[in-house]
Amino acid sequence: MILADSNVYIDLIRSRRDPRAVLAPYVRAGWLRTCDAIRLEVLRGVAVPERRHALGEFFDLIPSLPLNDVVWREAVNLGWRLDRAGRVLTSMDSVIAACALVHSAALVSADRHFGRIPNLKLWKTLPSPVSL
Repeated sequence: MILADSNVYIDLIRSRRDPRAVLAPYVRAGWLRTCDAIRLEVLRGVAVPERRHALGEFFDLIPSLPLNDVVWREAVNLGWRLDRAGRVLTSMDSVIAACALVHSAALVSADRHFGRIPNLKLWKTLPSPVSL
């Protein structure tokens, strides 16, 4: 199970590639997951209403990992521990990392700061859909 961070979607959009086309094989294979924090980060930045709507419909097809009380507590504890170690992580990234940890998902992200999180399975790029 993989959780694609918002930068996966944003980088695809910036490179003029449709995230729906690129990520559809991962959805069909049952591997891709999302969470509401990622959905928020991605969709709030899509300027064209039609594109935002289409991408929102795609998010509706991706199983969403719940941001339940366990995830929120882990996010609080994770943020606190990292702050004390001098490794500041944004609150939203703390929630995303906690979601991946609690639900045992690999996080796909180009953001290096996720590498500071103990026990987080982090992939810098998506695996080939053929390997799924």
